[in-house]
Amino acid sequence: MELVKGDLKVMWSVVPSSVVPLLRFDVMELVDGEWEAMDNGSSCTEMPVGSPETMLKSGLEVVMDAVECNRSLGVKQVVEDLAWMAPVWFE
Repeated sequence: MELVKGDLKVMWSVVPSSVVPLLRFDVMELVDGEWEAMDNGSSCTEMPVGSPETMLKSGLEVVMDAVECNRSLGVKQVVEDLAWMAPVWFE
């Protein structure tokens, strides 16, 4: 699942080495017509694989809004704060 707004894309991927299958989000930006990973734009979360689609969509919207609002300052702190994203955020 992914969300695209202008020149930003946020998507989920599976954390390969976790004991409990969890998701990470990746933030990409469009550069010269190609999607490139944004520096410091990826983080593991507490979101389990198999979470409801509506919850995952809401999670991507949270990431996108936070990155858009703080992009000019860099996304490192935003990404670190969102690492704690968990299903309870969306219940």
